[in-house]
Amino acid sequence: MQKALEFITASDDGQPLMMFGTHLDISERKKIEKEKEYQMALLKALFEESTVGIALIDMETGAFLDANGKMLEPTGYTKEEFLALTYWDLTPKEYLTLEQNALAEMKEKGFYSSWEKECIRKDGSRYPIRLNGVVVDGLNGKKCIWSIVEDITEFRIAEETLVKAKEQAIAGSKAKSEFLANMSHEIRTPLNGVIGFNELLKTTSLTAEQQQYVDSANVSAHALLSIISDILDFSKIEAGMLHLELLKTDIISVIEESIDMVKFQAAKKNLELLLDIDATLPRFAVTDPIRLKQVLTNLLSNAVKFTEKGEVALQVIYESLDPNKGKISFFVRDTGIGITDEQMEKLFKAFSQADSSTTRKFGGTGLGLIISDLIVKKFGGKIELHSHWGEGTTFHFTIITDAEEQKCSRSLQFDRIKHCLIIDDNDNSCQILQAILTHHGITSEVCHDGLSALKLLETAQPFDIIFCDYQMPNFSGSETIRMMRNEMKLSAETQPVILLHSLVEDASLHEMCNQLDVRYRLTKPIKQNDILTTLQQMNSVVCTAVESTPSGHHKTSVLSEKNIKILIAEDIRTNMLLLKLLIEKMHTSAQVIEAKNGHETVRLAREISPDLIFMDVQMPDMDGLVATQMIRSMNNGANVPIIALTAGAFKEDMQKCLAAGMNEFLTKPIEKDKIQSVLLKYLPLKDEI
Repeated sequence: MQKALEFITASDDGQPLMMFGTHLDISERKKIEKEKEYQMALLKALFEESTVGIALIDMETGAFLDANGKMLEPTGYTKEEFLALTYWDLTPKEYLTLEQNALAEMKEKGFYSSWEKECIRKDGSRYPIRLNGVVVDGLNGKKCIWSIVEDITEFRIAEETLVKAKEQAIAGSKAKSEFLANMSHEIRTPLNGVIGFNELLKTTSLTAEQQQYVDSANVSAHALLSIISDILDFSKIEAGMLHLELLKTDIISVIEESIDMVKFQAAKKNLELLLDIDATLPRFAVTDPIRLKQVLTNLLSNAVKFTEKGEVALQVIYESLDPNKGKISFFVRDTGIGITDEQMEKLFKAFSQADSSTTRKFGGTGLGLIISDLIVKKFGGKIELHSHWGEGTTFHFTIITDAEEQKCSRSLQFDRIKHCLIIDDNDNSCQILQAILTHHGITSEVCHDGLSALKLLETAQPFDIIFCDYQMPNFSGSETIRMMRNEMKLSAETQPVILLHSLVEDASLHEMCNQLDVRYRLTKPIKQNDILTTLQQMNSVVCTAVESTPSGHHKTSVLSEKNIKILIAEDIRTNMLLLKLLIEKMHTSAQVIEAKNGHETVRLAREISPDLIFMDVQMPDMDGLVATQMIRSMNNGANVPIIALTAGAFKEDMQKCLAAGMNEFLTKPIEKDKIQSVLLKYLPLKDEI
């Protein structure tokens, strides 16, 4: 700054006098003041035009010192009215504790962020807000709260809309599940009659033409049942209702039962069905046997469906991870049409097939693979596949599970069986059989046709046993055995033969075995237990395996001839008649009593004290669940076996039945074998030697 002195003089007569003053350059200060004015104007504009509410509040009194338009807008107050209020005037009483805690935290930390409350409007209504507060210095050294206030009404509306949408979705899913359960009941109930009476009709005297019609109707009914089951399973998975029930399971039995499910279809197409189970696979593992069997059956059925010639194989490999845990890998291989890369992309999508044109040729819903894949994912695995068009397909998945090593007192002893001959045109079948024999200390040689085997027998000593396939090209098994017996004079005692054949048996097979003195037969695919049992019989050595039955002592159980009373509760006449006929055929001395509803069932259970009750779950007036609970409360009803009969196929249906006090759960359509199993399990037995 430059300063200048100015002198002015004056006389006594009023003339100018000398004055002293300073001159100061304030241009820099003016510049700063303008900048401050600009900043204040900018802040004021931001304050007024902000998209969120802003208020300045006296920290001690809670009085509003200032507020912008966005703050005033939802309250209904003018600015003059608003500034005459305090923060507490707009706060509902139920939020006072929250506010006091927030105020204490702001005094301690100097800020408070993101708490939600409601604010009172001028008309007394409320609206939701979210606040952020920071402590600042106000005029005269007062502490103030600079509060950012966001009206979250639209957010809450959107949130409520989402909640309602979620509730509607849950309700919709529940409604769909209830609809599916009802649909299952409505469809399975008439199917129960169709399949059941077809089974009964097959046991009567029929002409060849009539038998063909009945068989066709039976196949169609089971196909329809399979489609229904697929749709219900997919719907359960989609609704998140599928849960695994992990149990200690005879894993080998599950595998063998799975391949048995497709034996008939494979035999009709003259396919070689192979089963190759790792000899080290433990007998027991922790898994869901029903769902595992479902996956294996689906994969095997698909393999048979899409294979016109050749073979379908199920291979199981075991890898021990520790003494109580292992990895089980399943491979389903076929020599069918194969799958292209483009088709693979559609393979695991719902309601689709690899090629839509296959629907007409092969049929099916396209759900089998996606259901299987979802189940395997529940197991913690994933279905993988390897395929080339025209070269067959292999599906593969692995599960890790607790496993229990086989406990056997010692290995099976075959002192009279040391060397065998295998005659089979299928190389894989020969390898599987050789591996089983080798594992038990038996050596073997292989011939892939009957002529080669006969040439070998001309120069070699008789083998301890010959395994001979029944169906071989050019020179069949029957022709080979006939040459051995008639031309080479090898009797059954000199040269024992085990005939290997498919599921399809006819009169000619039995006649051939009688003529050629073939005393042992095994059905393909060959199972290790069946082979070992047959070898034990032929070896004439008492079995040393755990829990075996002594040779020559065959024990079975049949129903006692005591006067058995069986009560059937069923409101649909056809179902009642079917079940009654099935029971009477299995147990001719049983007295079957009928009840049409729950009330009648409870009354009869009190009066006659039945030995067994078949209880339909869905009946008018009083359903089977309530009827069961009432019977259980009676003195003579506490221990009577009660078997649920229901078209409900969900796990939740079974849980409700068991919780009500029922002993078993049978899903309609009722199968003859299941009824027989129940009768044998719960009714008095006698031993037959």
